[in-house]
Amino acid sequence: MNKGVNVFYETPMFICMFPHLEETEKFQEQDTGQYSITMLFPKEEVTFEEVDEKINEAAENDEKVSKSKNWHHPLKDGDEMGKEWSLGVWVLKAKTKFPVKAVNSQGAEIDVGEIWNEAICRAHVVFRPFIAGGNKGVTCSLKDIQYIKGGGGGGGVSVPAFTPLEDVPF
Repeated sequence: MNKGVNVFYETPMFICMFPHLEETEKFQEQDTGQYSITMLFPKEEVTFEEVDEKINEAAENDEKVSKSKNWHHPLKDGDEMGKEWSLGVWVLKAKTKFPVKAVNSQGAEIDVGEIWNEAICRAHVVFRPFIAGGNKGVTCSLKDIQYIKGGGGGGGVSVPAFTPLEDVPF
């Protein structure tokens, strides 16, 4: 048992929703003090098991979390959320209290303001077990993000899709 060990994960490409990367997220007019992004993984491209394996690895790092019957699992089935934007995808929200570094598809640093809703991105995240009061589970922290292309908000410049991602220093 490696109690407290973080599990680092480089996500496959996802559709970016609700990016709060320039300013911390606000919920009901209260500042959460955290930057965040919601990642949508199309079910036809990414299986639940691909991400779930890393989440379970983090849960196993804390015996109280792994033995809990109803621990919080951060990966959600978008079809069960009942939102139009979440149909056909796995949903994972990542947060951090630290400013987020962003790079483009070639690995050059870019302004996080270039990442808008519906942009195609990848990210480095960390899964870690948590116990807070009576709640137990695994949380997802955002480390950095790679903008690949697209975005529906007027920001971001499309970059060539043919850049081999395995060759990018991300």
